[in-house]
Order: sequence, then C-alpha cells, then structure tokens
Amino acid sequence: MTFIPENSPQSVDNGSKLPGATSATAIKVGSVMEEYQWVARHLPNYKLVEQSMTRIDGTPYDLLNLRNGQGDERSCYFDISSFFGR
Repeated sequence: MTFIPENSPQSVDNGSKLPGATSATAIKVGSVMEEYQWVARHLPNYKLVEQSMTRIDGTPYDLLNLRNGQGDERSCYFDISSFFGR
C-alpha cells in the first residue's frame, strides 16, 4: 500500500458521477474486505493493480486502481473513515 499526500493531483475530483470514481462519490465501507467485495460484485472483470491511502479534507480514503483483461483502467475511492485509525 502506498500513501498519497492530501490534495495531491491524484486526489482531484474530475467531476465523474460514477460510484467511487472520485472522493465526492466515494463508496462508504466498514472494512477493507468490503472494498474487495464491492469490486467483485460491481466490477467482476477488473483486478487490483495498486492500492493506496490518502486524506482529502481530513477524510481518509483507500484508492484502488483496477484493470480489466482488455487493459481498461478504473480507480475507485472508498471512504474508510468508519474504521481507519480506530
């Protein structure tokens, strides 16, 4: 896992409305396992490439970078504030 500094270019909201595509549309989860379950359920053809953690405006997020068999990439933000640091 890597750490992305708060408000880095990777944490900028690009305006996408897809669930988890930005910190503004982050998926709230209660554990890391829930992140993986969400990906398996909603993006079954995507595999994890990299996982990182960042804070944006004080809220902690896990950012999963995913890729499918055709080489398409997608990033998913997960709001981990319910359990991170507790």
